[in-house]
Amino acid sequence: MNVRLYIDKLLADADVSLTISKTGSSPAKRQIFLALAETYRELAGEKIPVANAILDDERDTNLLGLLSGASDVTQSLASIAGAIDAGSRGIKT
Repeated sequence: MNVRLYIDKLLADADVSLTISKTGSSPAKRQIFLALAETYRELAGEKIPVANAILDDERDTNLLGLLSGASDVTQSLASIAGAIDAGSRGIKT
């Protein structure tokens, strides 16, 4: 499952649970749904750093591939470093 979709689902479930906690028919039900909303938000909060790390890694890999045209990250970095080195010496690549 896509991590971002999972986080969005947890946050949506938290919103629904919070709404139910405000409109529940009994104090016990309201308290249960309020606790559930808090739990969903905590779970989403724990997953956000993981999602950001995954997205950062994907972005970096895609960016390196676009910059150098290579599919391998190591090859991309070597190609970019070579272009920078050649540029600093005034050589056109």
